[in-house]
Amino acid sequence: MHILIAWWSGFTWTALIQKLLDKNITVTLLTRSIKKVVQPLWSVQYLERDWLTTQQVSTVTHAINLSWHPIDDLPWTSRTKQRIYDSRIETTRKLISMLPSSTHTLLNASAIGYYPYDDTKIFDEHVIVDTDTRQWFLQHVVHKREQEATKFHGRLVLLRSWIILWPGKFEKAMDTQARLLWGIILGDWSQYLSTIKLEDRVRCVVWLIHDESFTGPINLVTQTLQQKTYITQKAATFKKKPWIRIPQWMITMLAWSASSFLLWSQRVKSVYTKKYLESK
Repeated sequence: MHILIAWWSGFTWTALIQKLLDKNITVTLLTRSIKKVVQPLWSVQYLERDWLTTQQVSTVTHAINLSWHPIDDLPWTSRTKQRIYDSRIETTRKLISMLPSSTHTLLNASAIGYYPYDDTKIFDEHVIVDTDTRQWFLQHVVHKREQEATKFHGRLVLLRSWIILWPGKFEKAMDTQARLLWGIILGDWSQYLSTIKLEDRVRCVVWLIHDESFTGPINLVTQTLQQKTYITQKAATFKKKPWIRIPQWMITMLAWSASSFLLWSQRVKSVYTKKYLESK
C-alpha cells in the first residue's frame, strides 16, 4: 500500500501519518514547498506539487486530498475568497488528473458546511442537499469541491468534519480565547459545534482506508454537540463577566460574507462514525 497525502498541512494530520507509518505503510506527502516543511517526518517522501509528475506517483494506491487555504484568513476580500475557492477546487482537479490508474481510492477532505446553516434540524449522511439551495459562500465551495472529486475514477470517500478536539489543545485554545475576549459575546453564542476527538478521527480514517466496501460521504463528528457558551463559562472561571455583546447585525456589517463563518450553527451527527467507534 502506498498513500499519497496531498497538500498536507496542519498538526491534526500528523497523528494520522504516524499511525500509517507504524503500520509500515508507504507515505508520500505532497506539499507546496519542501523548504517550508518545519518538522520533516522520517520515512516519508516529500514532493512539491508544482513539480509533480505522473511517474513520481505511479505506485500510489490511495490518495488523501487535504488541499485548502484556511478560512480564518480574515477579512474575506475578493482575493481571499478566490484563494479559498481555488485551493479546494482547482487543486482537487489537478490532483485527480495526475493520479494513475493504480490509485483505486481517494479520501477527499470536505466539511459539514455541506449542510444548511440551520440548527433547528439534525443532519446526517442520508441528507442530500440540493445545490440550488446553497445559502452562503462556504457551502458553495464545499459543494463544488465534492462535485469535482466525483470525477475520480475509483472509490471515493468524502470526509466531512469541522472541529477537531486535540488532547489539551482545544481546552487551552478556549481558555486563551476566554481570557482575550474579556467576556465579549459574538451574537448570542447559542451556536452548536460538531466535534470529534483527534484519536477518533485517526481511527476512522485508517478504517476507511482499509474498508474497500465503504464509499460516499461520512461525517467525522461525534454525537456530542457542544455549544459555544463554553467560552462564557470559561470567562466566568477567570472572573471575567460578559460586559459587552456584539449583535449579529453588527458582525454581519463588519465581517460581511465571513459573518457566516463566525456565527454559523449546525447540528450534525454521523450514522457510520458512531457505529464504527462503538464496535471497537
